[in-house]
Amino acid sequence: MNDKAINSLSMKFLEVQAELNYWEIVNFPLLKNTSSRQLYYSIIKEYIDSTSSTVLKELYFGDGVGVTDRALRLKLREFEGQGLIVCEPREFDRRSRQLRVTNDLMDKINLHATACQRIFSERFYFIEQ
Repeated sequence: MNDKAINSLSMKFLEVQAELNYWEIVNFPLLKNTSSRQLYYSIIKEYIDSTSSTVLKELYFGDGVGVTDRALRLKLREFEGQGLIVCEPREFDRRSRQLRVTNDLMDKINLHATACQRIFSERFYFIEQ
C-alpha cells in the first residue's frame, strides 16, 4: 500500500471519528467535558477487562485517566448521583471500594456502541479477527 492510499484511509478514519464526535455532542451529554469523557472511557476499559466490577484504585492509577484526582473524585460522585455507577466496599477488603456499573450506564454504553458501529459500518467493512 502506498503513502497516498494510507493517507486516504487515515483521513476516512478521522472523518468517521469526527462524525462520531458530533453524534456524542448531540446525543450523549454525559461526555460533555474532558473529565467525564476520561472517566467514561476508563470505566469501559476497566469494566471490559474485568468481570463485573472494578477497584477504584485501578481508575486512579490506570493508564487511561488523564485528569486530576480531584476532578476524578468529583466525576465519580456525579456519575454515582446520576445512578450510572455504584461505589461500594469490596467484599474481601472493606478498606477499599469497588465500582459497579448500573444497568442505566450499560444502556448508555450499548447505545453509544450501536451508534459507533453504525457510523463506522457506513464507510468500512469489518472482518472479525
